[in-house]
This record gives sequence, C-alpha cells and structure tokens, in this order.
Amino acid sequence: MRLPNRLSDDERGFLLDPERLVRWVYVGRLSLATAIFLAAVLAAPDPDTDSRKIVIATVAFVVTLAATGLSVLYSGFYRRPLRNAFFYTQAVFDLFLVTAVVHVTATNGTPSQFAALYILVIATSSLLLPVGGGLLVALLGNVLYVADAAWSIGAPFTIGVWLQLAVFAMVALGSAYLSAKVKELSAGTEAELARVRLEAADILHNIRSGILTIDAGGHLLYANPMAEQLLAIDLETMRGQPLLDRLRSVAPELASALEKSVRDRLRTTRGEGMIAVAGKRLSIGVTTTYTDGDGRRTDRTATAIFQDISDQKRIDALRLRAERLEGIAELSASLAHEIKNPLASIRSAVEQLSQSPFSGADERSLANLVMRESGIENAIASATPAIQPRPFGLV
Repeated sequence: MRLPNRLSDDERGFLLDPERLVRWVYVGRLSLATAIFLAAVLAAPDPDTDSRKIVIATVAFVVTLAATGLSVLYSGFYRRPLRNAFFYTQAVFDLFLVTAVVHVTATNGTPSQFAALYILVIATSSLLLPVGGGLLVALLGNVLYVADAAWSIGAPFTIGVWLQLAVFAMVALGSAYLSAKVKELSAGTEAELARVRLEAADILHNIRSGILTIDAGGHLLYANPMAEQLLAIDLETMRGQPLLDRLRSVAPELASALEKSVRDRLRTTRGEGMIAVAGKRLSIGVTTTYTDGDGRRTDRTATAIFQDISDQKRIDALRLRAERLEGIAELSASLAHEIKNPLASIRSAVEQLSQSPFSGADERSLANLVMRESGIENAIASATPAIQPRPFGLV
C-alpha cells in the first residue's frame, strides 16, 4: 500500500527504519573520531599545539572504536532489540564525542566551528526517541556546550554561544515535531497493514486449496489448515523446519515443483501430482510461484497452491467413457440403417418368387422362412434408436 506522502521509498525507509539510521550513526561517529585523531597527530610536531588536545583526541578515538564495536555486536551480530535505553546511550556518547571535538578545535578563545555537529546528534535522537527524549538530549547538549565554552574560552554566555543555544533548541523542537508526524504516519500504516494481514490470513485459513510457503533453504514458513488436511502432516509444528524431505515421501511432484521454484526460479502452472497418505491416493493440481527477497532482510521464497482434483479426474473419465459409448451407439445406428435397406429388397424379391406359378411347396416354404427371419432382423434394426446430440459435459 502506498503511503500518503511525497517521500520516496528510500527516504521513507530511512526515516522509519531505526536499524538503518543507527548504522549511519556508526559510520558518522567513526569518521568524525578518525578525522579528529588524524588532525591531532598531524598537528603534534607543531610546538604551539596543546598537548592536552592531542590526548583528548586520542582518547576519544580509542573510546569511540570500543563503544562502536560493542554497539555493532549488540545490534548487528547478536540482533538484540533496539529499545529506548540503547538509543539514549548512543545519543549521550555522541554528545560527549562532539563536545570533545568542539573542545579540540577551539582556538585562541574562539568557539569551534564544529558546534553544528550538536545539531546532527539532536536531530538523530529526536527521530529515534520519543518527543521528550529528543528534548532531553538537546538540553544535555546545551549544558555540555556551555560547559566547554566556559572551559575553553572563559566566556560561556557570549552572543555567539546564545545563538548556538537558540539554534539547538529550534532544531530539537523541529525534529521532535517531524519525528511525531513520522511516527504517527508509521503507526497508521502499521495498523492498516495489520488489518490487511488479518483479512488475508482469514481468507487463506478458509480457502479450499492447500497453501505452502518455504524459504530458500526449504524451511516451512506458512501452511494453511487445508494443506495439513490434504497432506495428513502436522505442519503447524514444522514451521521453521526443513519440509522438502518429509514432503517427498507423501507428495513427490509437489515437493519437486516447490524445489524448482525456490532453487531455479521456475513456476509450475496447472501441474498434476499424487498424494499417497493413509492407504489412499489423491490426485492434486499444483501451481507454484516464487518471490525474490531484497538480499538483506528477506530471502527468496516459493509458494505452492494445490487442491484435490480426484473428483474432477473421475468426472473426466466418465465423460470420456460416455463419449466412447456415444460413438458406439452412432455406429450401431448407422449399421442398422445399412442392414434394413438390403433386407427390405431381399424380402420383396423372395415374396415375389414365392408367388410365382412355377414355385412348388418347397420353394414357398423356404420363401416363408426367409421372409420370417428377415422380418425379425428388420424389427431388430428398427428398434435401434437414433443418437441425438447432447450438450457438452453431460454424462
């Protein structure tokens, strides 16, 4: 479903995907710490360089590497859920890192030009945290900036500092408003998607066809009740487990069609197969399709839709038998017609011969026999009904 705004899909995914936003925070944090560390190292030979700033830059670089590494392990390797406590921790660390950068780059009593980095931290935190959380991060950023100004230049409340604080406050309020709108839109979209999923689940649950979905590794992702009924397998307990080997023992054609779809990207349309369960065999019709994943979060999947066509196969067999019987009946009617005409001629000729004055008793007796037998044959031929055409499909 399309979202009712003008953002592109990439922009929308960026705003609504905390994991992607956090990954960009990692990249920006490491880039900033590395740049400040290299700048401090290159400035080390200069006698006018404050050695404390070199130490601060070095410590900030090392701590940033360690903190980012732990964060990557937590969010990327162990795949732990990203909650507000994690986002608060990241925001506080980034504020202290930016404060270190601002302190290192302040020169000759002049505030650092890198104070604008506070804006990035505040804006990012407002998108990840609740509205009050973004304002708290902005307040902490103001406190750290004023404290650093008092330490570095000895004048924490100059016009420049007040302007920076005002900008921080405006960014915090604007980002909080934007975050609230985005989250409101996201909540509405999630509610609509949940409603659609419920409707789709209800339809799939009651459909008279079996439905199976597997992933690229052959693990069962979804099965509706009709699939369990047709296959006589407890598929609910097999979700997330390999299915193809178990399926081959019951429905080899269905397993083969699913495997071709998920492995070779080959769709099956109106295929047929057999299910052998509980001492009986069912004919099934099979259709499969596949979907390609995005290569990051989702993998390729294959779905099979199959139904019992045993009754249809029996109806088709009866229809074929009826058509054959119709052909035999038509042939019989044609033969009867062809027999009646010669019999009529024979009967007429024999009758005339029996009435000839040259015919004796034996000839008349034989003539009566021929006429009697031909009458019987003619009655049989006349009793053969004519075949009337019937509508297609009636048996």
